[in-house]
Amino acid sequence: MTERKIFLTYDFCHDSGLYRQFMRQLAQDKERAMVAAHSMDYCHSHSEIISSLNSAVARVDGLIVLVGKHTHRAGNVMQEVRVAHNLELPVVQLGGFSSTWCAGLSDHIPYFDWRAFSVQQMFENRRWHSGVVGAGTRSKTANSSGYSH
Repeated sequence: MTERKIFLTYDFCHDSGLYRQFMRQLAQDKERAMVAAHSMDYCHSHSEIISSLNSAVARVDGLIVLVGKHTHRAGNVMQEVRVAHNLELPVVQLGGFSSTWCAGLSDHIPYFDWRAFSVQQMFENRRWHSGVVGAGTRSKTANSSGYSH
């Protein structure tokens, strides 16, 4: 099995702790996945950002959104997800990092509790590709995987 390359997107200003927590978890898993790129600090001009982002996302196999308290308002996350959608990459949301329920991005992007998620899952089912609307919804009362039917 080839190693999957993923792009991690998160609220760069508020959720660097989620990034570190996810990286620790990934290091303990036996899965064949690596974080090839992650959210960037957008302090450059818009054209430089878009060029750099397009290049980074084009080199990965999928995108994972780490859901924190303010993710649904984070401009960098929205931009990174838009690029993944344009490239038709699989996109999933991971939440449950804290006991506080956090709003994700869209009900059309599959949502999982990070403790029950396998990186390989996002590549096994084509319906999770970001261009497919209605792939599943997330709710506060989702099943143990975080996925509502």
